[in-house]
Amino acid sequence: MKSTKMQTVQIVNGNFSDVTEGKKGNFTGEDVQGTQYFIAKKKMNAMGINTDADFKPFYITVTEKTYNVLDDDGNPVINPENGKTETFTRTQAGATFLKEEDAILATLDSDLRTLRATKMLQDKAKELELDSATVAKLVASI
Repeated sequence: MKSTKMQTVQIVNGNFSDVTEGKKGNFTGEDVQGTQYFIAKKKMNAMGINTDADFKPFYITVTEKTYNVLDDDGNPVINPENGKTETFTRTQAGATFLKEEDAILATLDSDLRTLRATKMLQDKAKELELDSATVAKLVASI
């Protein structure tokens, strides 16, 4: 079974940025080690956390996204030395969860589906009276 490691962390504090020029009121959260994570305002609002006063600990899956560095006019900045667009990588929330159990189930979802598919395949193979070598090949293909 091929497993994809997904990191999940608990956000224990943070705050919304002020809505000003260049700021959209998004949230910067921190885990217990003080690592900061960008969390889009709309994801916070979907959990019912609309202001700093509404904050309660929650969970996120961690992703990293690469963005272009933009100049004051909103155009990508080109590095004059190599002619390539300058970028930065931001650690951010992929998904948000109010309950720890929901976060755990989401991170295990792919593996659980693979296990269920394997069990269904084995049951069907038994019903069709397939030999064990054929069943092993089928299971290996999942």
